[in-house]
Amino acid sequence: MENIDTMIAMDLAAVGDQGSQVEVVDEYPSSTVSQLVTLMERVFVKTVKEPRPTVATFFRHIFVSVFYGSIFWKLGNEDYTERLAVLFFSLMFMILGHQQAIPALFEDRLLFYRERGAKAYGAIPYWISSWYLQLPQTMINVLIYGSIVYSMCGFVEGHFGPFFLSLLLTSWTGLFVCQAIAALSPTGQAAINFFPVSLFITITFAGFIVYIPTFPLFLRVWAPYVSFMRWAFQALVLNEFSGNEDLENGDYFISEMGFESYDRDYCLSIIPIFTFLFAGLGLYALRFINWEER
Repeated sequence: MENIDTMIAMDLAAVGDQGSQVEVVDEYPSSTVSQLVTLMERVFVKTVKEPRPTVATFFRHIFVSVFYGSIFWKLGNEDYTERLAVLFFSLMFMILGHQQAIPALFEDRLLFYRERGAKAYGAIPYWISSWYLQLPQTMINVLIYGSIVYSMCGFVEGHFGPFFLSLLLTSWTGLFVCQAIAALSPTGQAAINFFPVSLFITITFAGFIVYIPTFPLFLRVWAPYVSFMRWAFQALVLNEFSGNEDLENGDYFISEMGFESYDRDYCLSIIPIFTFLFAGLGLYALRFINWEER
């Protein structure tokens, strides 16, 4: 493309005044809406013709939920650590479940580079089509997972809504994290290596492995705030422990973990900020970064 631009500039300079009559078309031949509809139809047809990844993901959520529910079956009033564990590892599962999509994202990215170069469509329609089916599918999978785990573990009655919402927002954020990493990485192997590194802060500073008040001050003042998993985990802990008369030491654990500063609803409102942040980062990478080898 750089050579073509140079040749066009040389031709325009050669024709002199006639160059003003030369019009270089740099727009897509179809509208953005038309591009989006076409790409959404293509993704839908591809999903229908290749249902195995969707089906495998669906049954994986069922299997893991039954597995966790069997291990943490009907937790008692003194099982505080066990409750924290199942909440934390549920969030971990929501994030890590999207890692397997990275190789497929690279295959689609190569096709996107070629078709964008041919002026077939732009970055925004492709970006929307890459997740528009993923969001409702994820919602169904998380709903099934959450329903099984919540009932089998015997969590507090009447608080399933915030529990489900926290898992769902975390799963959506994990999806966009994987898409952003795939768009920013030069190779598939690099993306697979970057994924666990990128989640290091998110997992380490979530407040389960090490309680937030025990972190050194130079870490405590910033690291937990940039961990989206911390906000999701805190929302789940407050949802389960705060005001639960069956858990007499619930407020003690909330204080020990440093979760008393913000309420549940505030924590839930923070998670979408990270969702949109990573979604925007992925769109930026698709639009302005091109790793295609020439």
